[in-house]
Amino acid sequence: MADWAKIAIKTALVAGVMVALWAVFTQIQIPTIDFSVPLQSAGFAMAFLTYWCPAFPVVWNASLVMLAVLVALWTFRFGTVAVRWLFKVNE
Repeated sequence: MADWAKIAIKTALVAGVMVALWAVFTQIQIPTIDFSVPLQSAGFAMAFLTYWCPAFPVVWNASLVMLAVLVALWTFRFGTVAVRWLFKVNE
């Protein structure tokens, strides 16, 4: 296949992915969910655990930070796999 055709196909793939992302983030409406009861329960549980274990907020915050880093690493890994796959098409 000619180089110009490969470049055109890759450019079209990138443009298609960008349009798909735009559609997902702007056109699809997500319904509003009421979280008032679970948040009240979580607040009660946090207060209860903080009272009986004063170091709990430190452990909780550290756990949330580690979870966020783990999710960010997974997202980066799968994103790089997707980008590599996109650029391998029609090589």
